[in-house]
Amino acid sequence: MALVLLLAGLVGLVRLGRWQGWAVRRDLLLVVLHGGYGLAVLGFLAAAAHAVWPDRLPLAAVVHVWAVGAVGMTTAAMMTRATLGHTGQALRADGWMAGLYGALLAALLARVGLAVWPDHAAVLLWLAAGCWGVGFLLFLARFGPALLGWQPGQVGGR
Repeated sequence: MALVLLLAGLVGLVRLGRWQGWAVRRDLLLVVLHGGYGLAVLGFLAAAAHAVWPDRLPLAAVVHVWAVGAVGMTTAAMMTRATLGHTGQALRADGWMAGLYGALLAALLARVGLAVWPDHAAVLLWLAAGCWGVGFLLFLARFGPALLGWQPGQVGGR
């Protein structure tokens, strides 16, 4: 199983490299999409490491790289990009979106840290949950009014 997971991770790395992510380094929306895919690849490599060294890398850490990292980050990237497009805004990331992505990354690090350092479970679990919540509250604050059809300066709905 470790060999299959390692092969999947290496194939994913080759694919990620062919996308030439360095060419989009100035576009945060694309960087985060590439990063989400990169976290999926990292999940395969981590799963391979877990298969070989289960005592050194807990399965929970692997699952959270995929679930919180790859799925969460990719979902947030797609939500922000699609919302910008569907609300007629320029496809450019702003500070709100950078905060969202940063909060989700912090949640991932805290959640993986929880799996690796269970002695710090109370702090890391609260940190992970808080960062996750803050990230999506930033999304709601940034995009909620536009998704409800409110225009700048408008008090009520349509």
